[in-house]
Amino acid sequence: MRSTPSHDRATAEALAEETRCHEGTLYRFLRALANTGILQEVDPAGRGPGPNENSDLPPRPQAHGAALESPVPDLYSLHVRTWVKVSFAGLALVIVGFSALAGTAAYFVFRNLETRSATEAETLRDFDGIRARFGARQPLVEIVNPQAGDIRVNRLVHPEGRRVNTLHVLTWNVDDGELLRTEAPLWLMRFSTVNVLSTVGVAPAKFRLTVQDVERYGPGIVVDYRRAGQNHVLIWVE
Repeated sequence: MRSTPSHDRATAEALAEETRCHEGTLYRFLRALANTGILQEVDPAGRGPGPNENSDLPPRPQAHGAALESPVPDLYSLHVRTWVKVSFAGLALVIVGFSALAGTAAYFVFRNLETRSATEAETLRDFDGIRARFGARQPLVEIVNPQAGDIRVNRLVHPEGRRVNTLHVLTWNVDDGELLRTEAPLWLMRFSTVNVLSTVGVAPAKFRLTVQDVERYGPGIVVDYRRAGQNHVLIWVE
């Protein structure tokens, strides 16, 4: 008689029936998880530990002449350890947290999004007006040749130590002829891939850019990228 899977333990046979998996393959997978400590193999009849703990449980008989690739005990059961449940719960909370942050970022970006049709000449006038506000100061990031990976980060410190709190983006693309402008709080950058990988040292040294770099740089142009007749991107902080 097959047992019915419960919320925390079930036999491999019952799980195979419930999930429509090959019983022998599923059994070996569960045993592997038990060996790593993620699951605990127990004897539901209370006759001692499961087979991965030197149990004397009998092997399951072969089914109708079709031998399973590995014997599956009739009384095989798995119980998820408490620390694993706590870990999964913690992971779920982290995922929910990052999802919420992603939603928050999207909210700020789309709430402040402005679009309008513009020619390249009109776009360049808008870009020049913003550049003029910051004088001849070098951009924080210089994209010389993206195809060759020639990108330089100028980790400059603002001479007056002025603070920044808002990231602005202005882009234009020849394909749709639209000028897009938006902004978002600088603190959201702390959760960006660039900042995280740079902070933990995963990103190559020459490409690392953290939110602290931006804060030390102060008000100014972060990225000024132009491909004449194709697209223009301007990112600045204030």
